[in-house]
Amino acid sequence: GTTTLAFKFQHGVIVAVDSRASAGSYIGESTLMSAASKLLSNMMYQYRGMGLSMGSMICGWDKKGPGLYYVDENGTRLSGNMFSTGSGNTYAYGVMDSGHRYDLSIEEAYDLGRRAIVHATHRDSYSGGVVNRVSIVAQGLAHRVL
Repeated sequence: GTTTLAFKFQHGVIVAVDSRASAGSYIGESTLMSAASKLLSNMMYQYRGMGLSMGSMICGWDKKGPGLYYVDENGTRLSGNMFSTGSGNTYAYGVMDSGHRYDLSIEEAYDLGRRAIVHATHRDSYSGGVVNRVSIVAQGLAHRVL
């Protein structure tokens, strides 16, 4: 269950997630996004074919600017501008595909993340609760709950 999304825009990365399921949070020491995603990919590759189910996003800001990577249970690692995982991801993608553009303002980006998660929670019975949004910009993190 649950729906998680992230996308890059001119000011950084927006991450949005519903609150139906949660596994906590961890913010570690500053590292390159590519290195962090490769580490997770290597760990997951060792367990491929063992029936695990995972779709994870590594999001942040490093010396290269905003970073966004997707890693799955087989160790597949993709860099991109927009990803969504979880049972409501197809609904979230529909909203993001129609509303995402790189030059969004911070408020427009927050609103797009909110609308995409809300749409997913209305269409997917395994997603729901409040919408948590985080912006990751050069100045740091900001968290909002709807």
